[in-house]
Amino acid sequence: MALIRVPQGYFLPGGGIDPHEDALTALAREVREETGHEVQVVRELGHAAQFLVARHEELFLNKVGQFFVARLGPKTQEAHEVDHSLEWLPLAEARKRLRHEFQVWALEQFESTRDT
Repeated sequence: MALIRVPQGYFLPGGGIDPHEDALTALAREVREETGHEVQVVRELGHAAQFLVARHEELFLNKVGQFFVARLGPKTQEAHEVDHSLEWLPLAEARKRLRHEFQVWALEQFESTRDT
């Protein structure tokens, strides 16, 4: 499983949707920025949300994720985010390392449906 390692921990590749983007355009942009690779979407997994507290900013967040099964395509540029590194981990290890529960949910959805 491809994960992005940052100083705060491990996350699935992806990120926020800019106002002019749809989810697939945002995914392609975020993966390019984080890894330098193109991405090929296979299918949508679903949506999940998680409430988080950003203690240093005293913010309460409702993070909503739209998750896709995708394959990394060719590397077409250098990654823009220098503190992000792409790491490949076995699924069981990825599940342990993911920082957010809603991303663990997406990984479990992938595992339960990957042969269908």
